[in-house]
Amino acid sequence: RAWQTRREFLLPAVDEEYFEWIDVLSSAADNSKNEEFVVIEVGAGYAPWSVRAFAANQLMRKRPIRITIVEAHPKVLDDAKAHLALNGIAHRNVTVVHAAVGQETGTTTFLTGACSLSSGFRAPDLLNQESQPHTSEISEGSVLVNVTTIAALLYDHHHVDYLDVDIQGAESYALTTTEARLQMKLKVKRIHIGTHHLTIHQQLRQMLQVDGWVLQEDYPPSSSIKTRFGFVSFRDGVLSARMEGA
Repeated sequence: RAWQTRREFLLPAVDEEYFEWIDVLSSAADNSKNEEFVVIEVGAGYAPWSVRAFAANQLMRKRPIRITIVEAHPKVLDDAKAHLALNGIAHRNVTVVHAAVGQETGTTTFLTGACSLSSGFRAPDLLNQESQPHTSEISEGSVLVNVTTIAALLYDHHHVDYLDVDIQGAESYALTTTEARLQMKLKVKRIHIGTHHLTIHQQLRQMLQVDGWVLQEDYPPSSSIKTRFGFVSFRDGVLSARMEGA
């Protein structure tokens, strides 16, 4: 009984992020070949899924790992780098990209806004629901940032085990260019997309199906749905897919 209680205590809450946990852990477990475990987190925030992928890889496979984090907000990016360092992830294993993501490369004005940011927690506490990350406030404003593309992020990789995308509506055009679709189809084994409007969700679902992806999870934003784990309320939508044959 004590073991059962402890085990339940350590499991993540069943919410919209539960399916992201499934994807990142499945990616680590699926990396059965003796090759580098490659993770790209776009709209990384404080890079929680990169750290969790690193921890999962350490527990399951201990393959060489390559992490790329992409974040436009400079203060959030500083938090992400601190989070990675706090968890012992070596600089040589990480590529940090300070950029927004769009249809084509260039520059754009990125609104920082006023928000509460999580600065992360250590890997030993990743599954401990009592461990709360420190938060800090960011004042309103804007910064000029570079714009990169999904295709550009994928060019230099032979393969990508896990692509995590949460870019607050920009997914509607960043993921749908011809070159992005081609690069994802050729190189990405598993993708998790946070969607931010029903129309975007439907557009991306159709795109994934047309391109030969096998949908794993499909939950629209602003919905409450009975999943195989029970009812879950989704603020952001969830699209999860793996490439056929990957």
